[in-house]
Amino acid sequence: MARWQAPQMPGPRAIKPSRQCDWCDRLGHILAIRYFMCPTTGHRNITGSISTPVNSSSPQFDAQIVAVVFAVPQELEFTLLPSPSLSIAKMLDFTLPLEHPSSNAPKPTQYFSKNAPDITDSDLLLRVRRLPIPDKKTVHKLQACSRQAWMDGAQSVMYSHLGGVESHFPPWIISYWAAVIDIKRNARLPLGRSALAQQALLMLTMVPWGCSKPAGLSDSEPFYTLWCFLGTHWLSGSQMDDMLELLRYKIDTSPTSMPNTRTWGTALIPKVLAAYRAANTGTYWTAKDLRWLRDLGDDIVQNRAALITSAHLGDITE
Repeated sequence: MARWQAPQMPGPRAIKPSRQCDWCDRLGHILAIRYFMCPTTGHRNITGSISTPVNSSSPQFDAQIVAVVFAVPQELEFTLLPSPSLSIAKMLDFTLPLEHPSSNAPKPTQYFSKNAPDITDSDLLLRVRRLPIPDKKTVHKLQACSRQAWMDGAQSVMYSHLGGVESHFPPWIISYWAAVIDIKRNARLPLGRSALAQQALLMLTMVPWGCSKPAGLSDSEPFYTLWCFLGTHWLSGSQMDDMLELLRYKIDTSPTSMPNTRTWGTALIPKVLAAYRAANTGTYWTAKDLRWLRDLGDDIVQNRAALITSAHLGDITE
């Protein structure tokens, strides 16, 4: 694959652009670029300065150019993306584009075009903020191949995942897509926790504190004993049994989800340990109060069943 090389021209001479060009200005102030053409205005011989002189044929030179070409312009960054100092309330109201479904996504190469960007400044902000962006996997692929695409002559990016959009956007649109995905990913967890907290508070306004728990749970203790579930607290045997009862109900109503599964409360493990410690006395095989335990053991062995239970660490280590 041919590598881009600056055209041979007689002597590096900086030419002042005929009109203000943001693309030229950004490159000129960051990179020492000569005989490089701006795809918007056709300006050549853009000259700038960097802290360390770089050979125009070095990988570092290419990386610096790519970093500028694909960077969201600073003057648009906090217009298209929320500022870090934005309040949480305003952040929730900030307009960000939706993510387009990934079914039948175009190949990454179909997004790049050798045509110059043709979207006007007046339409840019509105369309960029409203048009759905590609899915996360596609954006990551575009980031990975963007440098090579640019070196192969790509000057713009298209919304190829949207069939009716044929406009050519600046290359930095890929960086904008990636930033939107990162923002939504980071915001999804706290928003999910907030919704869960709101649901818990709503339930607290509806449930009477002193009434007994509904039938079907492990016991008839009052509702307020369930407060431990609202935080990272140690649970009592009653609360652990409640979770096992709910699991048992789910298994019974959906037998295909966990077939051949048995659930028992926290009373099981202490009984098993007591029977094990008294194994030499032979009471396990004769005691009437352990009949249920023997039947459970036979059921698990004969039917190759799975057993789900829970126990306090103190019951096991004593």
